[in-house]
Amino acid sequence: MDRESGEAWGCERLAADRVGRRLPEADRPAAVRQALRAGREAARRLRAAHGTADPFALAARLRVAVSWSDEPPALGSLVRIAEYAPRPPAIRLFAESVRAVGAAHPPRCVAGIYVAHELYHHLEATGLEPAAAPARVTLARLGRWRWESGIRALSEIAAHAFAQALLDLGFFPGALDRLAARPPAAAGAGRHSPIDGPPRGRVAPRGWRAG
Repeated sequence: MDRESGEAWGCERLAADRVGRRLPEADRPAAVRQALRAGREAARRLRAAHGTADPFALAARLRVAVSWSDEPPALGSLVRIAEYAPRPPAIRLFAESVRAVGAAHPPRCVAGIYVAHELYHHLEATGLEPAAAPARVTLARLGRWRWESGIRALSEIAAHAFAQALLDLGFFPGALDRLAARPPAAAGAGRHSPIDGPPRGRVAPRGWRAG
């Protein structure tokens, strides 16, 4: 896990994503690198602005509430580790998933990693250009009209890069997603990112456009 790079994880993530896989394979590495840069640069700016890399301290300064949930993390085939809600700004950590990841790698502050990850989504929701915005794909065509979308998975890649840079981690934290607790019924199912799910805050919009 520690040897998995952000670019390798990101390209794998795009290939597995129903929207991301619409991006031509040759264009995926550049899109992933751009998302990684966006996350790292945002982490450097935030740390410089507040003089700390502590995700919990940063959440407090940004007025983002952090709470723990004992709710089962499974949502269909999805297993949640953490989630961000923009109104009011709040991060919720799912205790069962955090314990599962922490048990696999006890020296790591799993809660802090995922608070950092969700802080990136807060920054996107409050003014930072969403990492999903630059790369767009066509979902459907009707004559001269195209239904386009940004790629949500790029925001997830950027959020992991943000956490890695903020906490100066020697590994890409996206690899931790695979360690989340899974319900018995889902054990044989295809794996999904535990942090994937409904858009948090502001994301690249979808819509019809001519051309």
